[in-house]
Amino acid sequence: MQRAQLASPWILLLPVAALACTKPAAKEAAATSDQMQMAPAASETATLAAKNNSGITGTASLTASGDSTTVTVTLDGGKAGTAYPTHVHMGDCTNPGGVVAPLGSVTVGADGSGTSTTTVPSAKLEGQAALLVQSHQPDGTPAACGDLVKQ
Repeated sequence: MQRAQLASPWILLLPVAALACTKPAAKEAAATSDQMQMAPAASETATLAAKNNSGITGTASLTASGDSTTVTVTLDGGKAGTAYPTHVHMGDCTNPGGVVAPLGSVTVGADGSGTSTTTVPSAKLEGQAALLVQSHQPDGTPAACGDLVKQ
């Protein structure tokens, strides 16, 4: 009588080995996805100093998230009820260049301060050697300026 050949024990382990190889990759992909979502957004800040004896100072913070950047500008020392047009410019405060992204206007309240938040496409801010945030008097004269510094 002939003996029946049993399947090699290695053949029985193949499905287990295949499953073991795929699980860590799935876990790693999930961890990478979670880490990307949890990663802090890129940010930049600027302290705005008074220009042309305006007495206006402030701050600007830029926070990038995905394809957009949120820019929050706060001004102090302005004239109540006045709107100060604000922009991101190329260059620095000693040598400002053209407007890269308009930010609307910061309207100052009775206490002399105001805040404006604008979202701009991140692509407008990328690839520039230097950037600044500048607020202007209603006649266009620079009122406050700050160079952006990456954190």
